[in-house]
Amino acid sequence: INAEYMGDKYPKRRGAMIALSRGQKTVPQIFLNDTHVGGLSALQTLHDNGTLASLLEHCYEGADPVAAGLREPDAFDCDGRELQAELDALAEGNPRMRDKELFYDQLMALLKHNDTGVPLHTSTEGGLQYTNVFTGSALVEWLCVGNGGGQGASREDCVRRGQSMLECGVFRHVTNSEHFRDTPLLYRFLEDDEPRVLNMPPMCSVLSGQQPPPPHLLHLLHSCIDTICEHFISGTDVDYEGLRSWEQWPACMGTLAALQAMDLSALPRNDRVAFCLNLYHLLALHTHTHTHTRPTSAAQRLAVLTSYAYNVGGHAYCLNDLQHGILRNNSVPPGLLRRPFTHTDARLPHCLATVGVGVNFVLNPGYRAGPLIRPYTPACLDAQLKETICQYLQHARLQGSTLHLPSLCKSYQHEFKPNSFLPCTLR
Repeated sequence: INAEYMGDKYPKRRGAMIALSRGQKTVPQIFLNDTHVGGLSALQTLHDNGTLASLLEHCYEGADPVAAGLREPDAFDCDGRELQAELDALAEGNPRMRDKELFYDQLMALLKHNDTGVPLHTSTEGGLQYTNVFTGSALVEWLCVGNGGGQGASREDCVRRGQSMLECGVFRHVTNSEHFRDTPLLYRFLEDDEPRVLNMPPMCSVLSGQQPPPPHLLHLLHSCIDTICEHFISGTDVDYEGLRSWEQWPACMGTLAALQAMDLSALPRNDRVAFCLNLYHLLALHTHTHTHTRPTSAAQRLAVLTSYAYNVGGHAYCLNDLQHGILRNNSVPPGLLRRPFTHTDARLPHCLATVGVGVNFVLNPGYRAGPLIRPYTPACLDAQLKETICQYLQHARLQGSTLHLPSLCKSYQHEFKPNSFLPCTLR
């Protein structure tokens, strides 16, 4: 179904287009059902990388006439008052939105509107210059004066709403060291942020151009995480000081640098899962050794998951990308509002749809209370996953008639199926 609307002839539909495209006013703006693709160049990119055909097929499969066309603009009206009510509920830990991604799109349409959004600029904090940032005071002012629908709200209420947005990954402090405050501190929208790549290649390897083949890379990566687990990890405790001074770390970095030439799509399913599990834990350990600090706040924990990455095959993958993008088939992370990859993201074809909910109980971003960190191999993958899950579920305890589960179970309870491995293991 092809629906085309002239913005000058139907001004209300033009408003819907601006809201859906997060403030874009140029035409054409192209949508597949309710998904914003972008302009003609974005459509051409989808066609060139082979994604367009599968997206169109998905749009038509089992779609009714309403779902297959452009959604009615009234359903997407960006009402600031409604969004403020949602933010209040979010701050109280009781979100009401039925569609997190739609809520996120509406929120960003307001925040980044060309004319009435939060003013972005280039500024300096702590001697460093940052682009596309805004101050905490500017966002509070925006929320209070009515652009964000907060007429009559106190600055204290607006600070609370801003903190809820920070905790849900809408934006972050530029150094991840501050909560949201009504001050000149600088913040940046997470979707405008670029993670810091930790596996930059040494100049000698760049000049030589010689890279080990994928099977050898998988073996080197497995050996690296295996050695780290043997010498620096006891249970869930990690000796980060020892890891920082590890004499084999330069050789490990050489292996990681070679990943920039690796093609993920060439790996079979089990090889890709084992690779992503090992890479996830190596990146988590690398991030903590790099930052020299343990996260103590929600903002710092989110930074661990999103601010550092490895380059694999020319694309950056942070911890969130590996877990919720690749291993969870591009699903919305718990507590956040959007998927890691957009429909135009070149990393989308690498996502895996068959790993299952159990993968959430084998990944540890470096926390003492998380699952065990261990190496994984393609040949023994299923047995290793089950073993790690069972070890983690030993933290469950029975008190009277109540079974208290590890906190991760609550985060992913909506994914459990009656006969899945996890509930059967609990029984």
